[in-house]
Amino acid sequence: MSARLRRAGDALSGPMAGAIAAFVRSQLNDDGGFRGRAPRSDLYYTLYGLDCAAALGMDWPRERVASFIDRHGEGADLDYVHLVCLARCLARYNNASPARRRAVLSELTSFRCADHGFSRTRGDAQSNVYDTFLAFLAFQDLGEVFSDAERIAHCLKPCRTPDGGFANYPGLDAGTTPVTAAATVLQAHLGLPVEATTGDWLMARCQQAGGFEATTGAPMPDLLSTATALHALSLMQRPLASIREACLDFALGLWRENGGFSGTAVDPVTDCEYTFHALLALGNLVEK
Repeated sequence: MSARLRRAGDALSGPMAGAIAAFVRSQLNDDGGFRGRAPRSDLYYTLYGLDCAAALGMDWPRERVASFIDRHGEGADLDYVHLVCLARCLARYNNASPARRRAVLSELTSFRCADHGFSRTRGDAQSNVYDTFLAFLAFQDLGEVFSDAERIAHCLKPCRTPDGGFANYPGLDAGTTPVTAAATVLQAHLGLPVEATTGDWLMARCQQAGGFEATTGAPMPDLLSTATALHALSLMQRPLASIREACLDFALGLWRENGGFSGTAVDPVTDCEYTFHALLALGNLVEK
């Protein structure tokens, strides 16, 4: 994923890259964290801010940002999503001791379910695709072995939907684009077979005017679905030539005057999360 982000940074023209970098820089608070749609710093948006900065080759006050990350210790008081973000932020700054990294991953492992996947609620017997995917990203970023691939395959199999996608939990009739993309990335990185019909399902979510819808019949495409679908399709080595120009137009059409990106055509608010997804989409669309 980081390679795709760097490709986007390399491909952007000077003025546009500068405007996006200025937006990302504007989201950094004095305490060293990045803010989202509220003024307070948040680990979730800090992760996206750091990844945007890396893609654009930006310099940062490393000690100040590290101080914000260090404030969260080993993550014992964090919810699941923010614990994942802490682990991944530690990997970006590489300033944590091996003992601290192990402690954070141990805390994360406490969210593992009986089926060996993950859920954001401790004690759940049933895991879900997206929380398992988030745990995988944290383990991968910290250079740790994630899990036995066969056990993860066992978790994913019942989430396959009759329409050919993946739902977050077993027993649902229709897949969603971000979850199907997450399942695809998990399969690809763990060496599990990815069915060609999964790629067909993802391609069918692409709208003629550009962008991917989150579910069949969604009112409009969105940037999260577009970025995740394009990344999954790229990992599957599916040709994107037939949708490249339309998806480029869609992604670039969500660039706003302040230099950031919003999530949909009707959302005027920008943040580091959607700016990250724009860079990920662009990185998977630009030709090598």
